[in-house]
Amino acid sequence: MPEVAVEAPRALRGSTLGSQPILLEGSDVGEVLRKFALGTPGAQEALYRLDGRTRRSFAILLNGTDVRALEGESTRVRSGDRIVIVPALSGG
Repeated sequence: MPEVAVEAPRALRGSTLGSQPILLEGSDVGEVLRKFALGTPGAQEALYRLDGRTRRSFAILLNGTDVRALEGESTRVRSGDRIVIVPALSGG
């Protein structure tokens, strides 16, 4: 199974994970995100809505490209890929 680096803001990482990317295995973006959320205290509630979909307040980037422009969380990953979870910017 591919090993992927996951980077997340401190609010999702918590103070115990440090600032280094977390290496996780998964076949697609969704599987990697679920493993990240399950292994990171508080991330499940922050990252996912009650219906299980990812909150729109975060952008999920795979190698610099928003996964919404790809195949969403079904986008396949390869070893060495990088997923970055970024708080979405909004305002007026």
